[in-house]
Amino acid sequence: MMFCTRFKAAEPRLKSRPVIARTLTLAIALIAGLGLLGAGPAEAGNQRLEPLSAAVRTALAAAVLDRSPPKPRYTSAFEESDWIAEMSSRLPARHKPTAFERTEFLQMVRYEAQRAGL
Repeated sequence: MMFCTRFKAAEPRLKSRPVIARTLTLAIALIAGLGLLGAGPAEAGNQRLEPLSAAVRTALAAAVLDRSPPKPRYTSAFEESDWIAEMSSRLPARHKPTAFERTEFLQMVRYEAQRAGL
């Protein structure tokens, strides 16, 4: 009996290990952070400008020139005309002076709102 009591008293305490682990983790993070602060600016090295192929240039130009907004979803044509008329009246004329600009802008706003789930 006496031997078992002495053996249990000699066991290391397990409660202090998480504290040691947290301290070591913090020390490693601090050392790594200080190491990054001492590093100089990164250099990109020698770079070359590679020309785009004609097909890629044509595809990019077509994508940029196509300015028509994607079509938002409406339940009917009446809903579309009512919504655009209502929102157009709320939009100040100084921002979008022509009806075409207003309609194009409002269609883009509605499309993006639907895409974002609003």
